[in-house]
Amino acid sequence: MLKAIGGEYPEQYMDYSKALVSIGSVPLPSEASVEQTDLGLSLQWKDDGQENSLDTLFVIANVRGQYVAEYKHSEAERKD
Repeated sequence: MLKAIGGEYPEQYMDYSKALVSIGSVPLPSEASVEQTDLGLSLQWKDDGQENSLDTLFVIANVRGQYVAEYKHSEAERKD
């Protein structure tokens, strides 16, 4: 994220083209999608069989122009 933040305080901005979704050897999920529901956000992706018991989901949602960001670390609730 550090490379995605530009400008000088307090006039900073985020360059979304430089924000990294993943880095390293961990493969990204295929066919990933996000949908807004009455209860929040629904994240879905195709199970490619590459999961690991130590995998962690880290979700960051940012509302552009409103300077608001929400995040959850390892608190995903699976609903099958």
